[in-house]
Amino acid sequence: MLPGRVLQLVLLVVFAGLVRPAAAQVAGAGPVSISADAPAAGSNPDGELQRVGARRAGLEHGLRSGLELGAGDIDAGNPFRRGALRSIAAYRVPIWLDLGYRLSAPWWIGTYAQVGSGAFGDSCPRAAECEWSDLRLGAQFTYHLSPNDPQDLWVGAGFGWQWLRGAITQTVEVPGPDDSTVTVPAKASELRGGPQLLVQGGLGWNLGETLRLGPYASAAAGMYLTDSFECSPGLPCDIDGRTELRLHAWFGLGVRATYGL
Repeated sequence: MLPGRVLQLVLLVVFAGLVRPAAAQVAGAGPVSISADAPAAGSNPDGELQRVGARRAGLEHGLRSGLELGAGDIDAGNPFRRGALRSIAAYRVPIWLDLGYRLSAPWWIGTYAQVGSGAFGDSCPRAAECEWSDLRLGAQFTYHLSPNDPQDLWVGAGFGWQWLRGAITQTVEVPGPDDSTVTVPAKASELRGGPQLLVQGGLGWNLGETLRLGPYASAAAGMYLTDSFECSPGLPCDIDGRTELRLHAWFGLGVRATYGL
């Protein structure tokens, strides 16, 4: 029995030695006060971006590229007087920049800017050099169905304006000295513009807290309302600017990366 009593007494002394300094420290600390300058719970005194789940509300930009195929008709004008869009643009490779702001975990709004080019279609005359390029500017939004998951499924839409430029360079014969003819290079170009409606969707995988990467699919439909020409002397070219309303579309697949600041 003696060893048990001694053990109890030793434990009691050790416990008293631990409790007494802690009690003295609490007693000497005085009442706990909350400073008026202390930030309230949930506040953001440094102006940092508010976190929304695993995503942040704030600036978020993106960059993408892929491959697009055209469909529908285009009134391309002489010397590209072929109805099909793919007679001018066999395919399109865009460089696509997204600039915007994430309002909340699911909602993002912003603008887009694209430049695109690709192989010329089958309407290029023999022994001529043909090229085309386009520019697109507009506004867009996306809705994210699973913004806080490692795999983020999203859909979106947008509206903007598009410009398509086609150019052809070939040799023509022009009058020379002494009733002769001289072969010189001549160039004709056409610039068209019109509205475009965009629908899109994709999937993004987390590569970090602010970086995501994944595939996207897009479809854009529009028509050209304006038309202008520039032609070298000696090359046939329509210059009256007449347009015919023809509906065309682009369907694309690619890869998109986004970065949230």
